[in-house]
Amino acid sequence: MSALDCCQPCPSVQISEVPGPQGDDGTDGSNGTNAFSFVGGVGFTIPAIGATVGVTLDTSKWMVIGQIVVVDGPANFQVTAVPTDTSATLKFMGYFGDLPAGTAMAVGLKVSPAGVSGAIVGDVAISSPADPTGTADATGKMMGLAGTVTPTFSGRVLILITGMLGNGAIGDGASIQIRYGTGAAPANAAALTGTALGKLKNMVASTAAGKQGFALGYVVTGLTVATPYWIDVGLKAVTGNTASVYDVDIVAVEI
Repeated sequence: MSALDCCQPCPSVQISEVPGPQGDDGTDGSNGTNAFSFVGGVGFTIPAIGATVGVTLDTSKWMVIGQIVVVDGPANFQVTAVPTDTSATLKFMGYFGDLPAGTAMAVGLKVSPAGVSGAIVGDVAISSPADPTGTADATGKMMGLAGTVTPTFSGRVLILITGMLGNGAIGDGASIQIRYGTGAAPANAAALTGTALGKLKNMVASTAAGKQGFALGYVVTGLTVATPYWIDVGLKAVTGNTASVYDVDIVAVEI
């Protein structure tokens, strides 16, 4: 018998699990901060679109500059400053559906994160009035075009007026300018009224029957939401004869 024949198989290794002593209980973690706040102090009043207002809050720790927030109502704002842990400076965005400027916001209203408003199209008004009676007035008269627009969310409107200008006297001309206002629209040949926009645009007649195209455009801001505004032009003869407008189109788009 060889030496190898006398070896016996080794027994399997046995592992014994002995529990260690129990560890001490951990301490409770601190509570997190809500991602919303409540209006505190004495409340605040919504400012004009683009203006800011200081607001007292129960906490402003979650706010960052540039963030959009919404106050119940609703009214959307952008955070422009966070002076303390219980206050913030907010710029009113005036999104579609927001409460109007001047609304009092009470203590206890919730303030929470919001998003940037998507593309919103407000009022779009298009008209092609009949050719009005011209004027020989060198000061100017309203043409009574009676265009209209009613802002719905921003109070900012792009006004475009195109057409033709003429004066029956060679070397004479016409001057035209956008005007707008509230209340009853002025009639044809009424005295100049409303608010003038942009500069007078002028033409000089090269022939007795000559006409020249004109294009007027202006962005007016600060209009009151839900208030109808009339749109017209003031027209004057440069030195005499009769200045006239023809083939007018008026487009007003809230932006």
